[in-house]
Amino acid sequence: MQIALHWIEAVRSAEEERIRLTLTMEAITKGIAALTKSAINIGFTHHFLIIWLKSWPIAYLVAVSSILRIAPPMERWIDYLLERKILR
Repeated sequence: MQIALHWIEAVRSAEEERIRLTLTMEAITKGIAALTKSAINIGFTHHFLIIWLKSWPIAYLVAVSSILRIAPPMERWIDYLLERKILR
């Protein structure tokens, strides 16, 4: 019983770590994407920083909500393809 509890805790902490990593990577990549898109669309004007800081959280929320919805079916699909040896 004790071993099972330790295993459950290890799995839970690994899942939490994966979620933390995903959210952090999303924040960084969406910040870079929003910076690039703002620079291309409006250039480096005197309002650039304000526009970028407004677009970054919006891009982050859209990306994270999309990933949380898309990731589970994609994981199942990839697992299926790996089981059938379609992907190697």
